[in-house]
Amino acid sequence: MNIPSFRRLLLALAMALALTPASVLADWTTYHLDQSRTGNDTTEPAATNVSSAWNANVSGQIYAEPLIVGNTVLVATEQNNVYGLDAATGAVLWSNTSLGTPVTQSTLPCGNINPVVGITGTPVVDTATSLMYVVATLAQPNVHYELYAININNGATAWHETVSPSGNPIYQGQRSALALANGRVYIPFGGRSGDCGTYSGTVVGALASGPGTLVSYALPAGHEGGIWAPSGSAVDGSGNVYVTTGNTTCGSTCNPFDFGETVLKLSPTLGLVDWWAPTNWPSLNAGDTDVGSVGPALLPNNRIFQVGKGGTGYILNTTGMGHISNAPFSGSACPGMTADAAFGGTAWAAPYIYVPCRTKLVALNVNTTTPSFTVAWQGPAVSYSGPPILAGGVVWTIDPAGTLYGLNPTTGAIVYNIGITFANHFATPAAAGGRLFVPAGQVLRAYNLAPPPVTLNPSSLTFGNRAQGSTSPAQSSTITNSSGAPLTINSISISGDFAQTNTCGTLPATFAPGTGCSVSVTFTPTASGTRTGSVTIDDSATGSPHQLRLTGYSFAFKAAHTLDGWGGLHADGGTPPLTDGAYWPGWKIARSAALLPDASAGYVLDGYGGVHTAGTIANVPTAYFGFDIARDIVFLPTATAANPQGYTLDGWGGIHPFGGAPAISGGGYWPFWDIAKRLVLLSDGTGGYILDGWGGLHGFAVGANPMPPSLSSAFWPGWSIARDIALAPGSTAANVAGVTLDGYGGVHPFGASGAVSGEALWPNWDIARAVRYSQDSTAANPMGWTLDGWGGIHQFGGAPAIPMGGFWPNFDIATQLIIG
Repeated sequence: MNIPSFRRLLLALAMALALTPASVLADWTTYHLDQSRTGNDTTEPAATNVSSAWNANVSGQIYAEPLIVGNTVLVATEQNNVYGLDAATGAVLWSNTSLGTPVTQSTLPCGNINPVVGITGTPVVDTATSLMYVVATLAQPNVHYELYAININNGATAWHETVSPSGNPIYQGQRSALALANGRVYIPFGGRSGDCGTYSGTVVGALASGPGTLVSYALPAGHEGGIWAPSGSAVDGSGNVYVTTGNTTCGSTCNPFDFGETVLKLSPTLGLVDWWAPTNWPSLNAGDTDVGSVGPALLPNNRIFQVGKGGTGYILNTTGMGHISNAPFSGSACPGMTADAAFGGTAWAAPYIYVPCRTKLVALNVNTTTPSFTVAWQGPAVSYSGPPILAGGVVWTIDPAGTLYGLNPTTGAIVYNIGITFANHFATPAAAGGRLFVPAGQVLRAYNLAPPPVTLNPSSLTFGNRAQGSTSPAQSSTITNSSGAPLTINSISISGDFAQTNTCGTLPATFAPGTGCSVSVTFTPTASGTRTGSVTIDDSATGSPHQLRLTGYSFAFKAAHTLDGWGGLHADGGTPPLTDGAYWPGWKIARSAALLPDASAGYVLDGYGGVHTAGTIANVPTAYFGFDIARDIVFLPTATAANPQGYTLDGWGGIHPFGGAPAISGGGYWPFWDIAKRLVLLSDGTGGYILDGWGGLHGFAVGANPMPPSLSSAFWPGWSIARDIALAPGSTAANVAGVTLDGYGGVHPFGASGAVSGEALWPNWDIARAVRYSQDSTAANPMGWTLDGWGGIHQFGGAPAIPMGGFWPNFDIATQLIIG
């Protein structure tokens, strides 16, 4: 909650910043804004009334800090995808998803970035050439690191080159932020969480102009000493590069000293210029107490601030660093913490440096003239303190458990406490153009720091799933002059598969404070997938043009939902939600779900055999077992809400009719063996197949119909790894085509199905849960989606991406994907 004195300060700051031309608002082109890693943006308007601006979903987890140039927000993900988003609306301006396949974490000997490792280190932008430099971890042709130069105007790859340091890349991690100076891109490397294998802390310098000769600095071969802090290196005004290492393998007995637990000063060509290590480096080294868990920060008066896992803060000199010696000043930067104390990067706003101590953010009052510091305040207790920044006169830090905190910079009092659901470890926000950009798992969240002079209510419009060529009902948004001066609207335009009318009259038109007009929008999709656009309002207010974000969906299905193990149904891809009466929080008992053929309603199946209505549908009795053995449920193609007919499957292979459905013959039955996984019906309802856990297919006939043909698919005898089965649209006994899914994500065709391409794979990790066809797929060219246990939906065969209705990182709870 705002405290009165701080609010007066913010209002005063707002008045001062109101006189600042919008053109001086800073781009955020590197980790924590600048080469010193201050993270202090003094150009933003005072954060007087922070509000949500938009949320944008991306493919892949976000570990890197977002960057901003002009009106483009740049986002890189672990899926090796790079996006340019509209800063005002979050609309995708461009994306580059062709950098290469990321590495599946389960194939690496250690590490903690799941499910795949792609782009982790924060990129860096050269605004002079409009290039962003990113380092991607690639799986093909073997694990290696590739530097890409991406054109930030259109997302195109300008060039790329391999930048892997010497050694085996499966042991090396690239978590640290990149830096750009001296015509080079500096790329630090360390190990992976767990310090497996043999590696050496390394900095590689690549030419920013294109592929060429690399320079590098590395610790002695195989000694570890990783350079892995998320903030990466700092660069001084002379182009010297500062990095800090972790522990090395020689423990407390290094002879000669091998530069573990050391702050290194490197020349522009990465020669060693100077260095410093604490006198207790032997015990730090032996205890894996990395000095380099936070990157170095450059302070005024030629000072360096350094803090690490031990919780001790050091103030060092940039010249005459002292090698192994007592620092000019040291003291506890994380009170009460001496192990795993601090991680990430700091922020600086004189006289305070803000330190991401593990359980709380700590502000130190620093004297850089006569080096010293004292603890000024300690922030609220958190699960993990994220690297802070300052914007709008507030210190911002992310608790990855799901909270964005805004703190008073001089007292630490909580000014803002905003739920963001989830964020990855060491996630840190960025700011530009009056907005704060917060990476939250697979979502980038944007917040207005102050009320905009033009208010759009609502600020975005979303249109549900529609068939291509059909036009939606209109939706409206009101444009209001929220400033204290007259507003002139010069023009209103629209982009994408959308059309608009408005009540603003002949333009240009002027509106008094508190007045405005409205715009009405319709959606007519011209292609499948998620369709985006915007209404652009060119006006006389600061921040013009103002935009109304537009999103519409066009998929071949009528509805799509993800079922979680507690019984929750989560609408995907613009599907209207269903009222779901079944929910067992904390009890993973939901086994499957099914939609009626018209997708208007359906059932959720619990493990005991009970079915629970979702939407408006008759409730009919089903087989009930009293123990956890029910596994799947399907509807006949003739089923309706008034007359729901279908079958449930138990784990022994028994198929149980409900709602008057005919009895079946055939199938498979394994008494007292829970091996049956899923069942599917042919499109005409005359029969179907049971999938067992080994991958076997067992045909059955409905009523008096003949048995469907015997088919085989991928088979793993003795290994219960098969997870799901789906039939291609239109499959009949005369022409059966389908796919099965294994737990690692493999999609295996059977019958008349063509080959499958592009599926998501997680080798040696049992995380795939469901597979479904797109309704416009063909047997020859299968396309559709798989569901992972975290709720991620992954397309194969060229199917469009589906926005997810639910996502639970690091929680294997997603159970089924139902599409109708």
